[in-house]
Amino acid sequence: MVKIYTAGYMAGEGSDRPNWREALVQEMGVCDHITWLHPGVPPGQIPGQGDPRTYMPRDLAQINSCDICVALFDLKYARCLGAASELGILFQQRKPIIMIDKSPDIGSLDFQRSIATCVVDSIPHAADTILFVADGLC
Repeated sequence: MVKIYTAGYMAGEGSDRPNWREALVQEMGVCDHITWLHPGVPPGQIPGQGDPRTYMPRDLAQINSCDICVALFDLKYARCLGAASELGILFQQRKPIIMIDKSPDIGSLDFQRSIATCVVDSIPHAADTILFVADGLC
């Protein structure tokens, strides 16, 4: 079983941001050998307005237990400072990072691009890459 952590902006009820995690899981289809580790927003909180003390310990536990990270950076919706920090932890732990770069013309993401194992431009390309990497880990 391959555990995949998803780093990137939060979406869901109360948010006007597209739910990229849901789109990624749908794109992947049924994969019995993959367990998704989605940080998610605690019940009753609006994405992007929560208290990090309530979700950060859980997110760090998921980061520590994952095999791969898929990170989406789309500065149209969020600055993704939390995801940037998470990538630093994952890089230090030498875990594969698949970066979905929806803001390719923004130079401030150069650090994230440089530590990613690979950079793709879309959720379908990320799904293909995940399958390739996950098959190698099984």
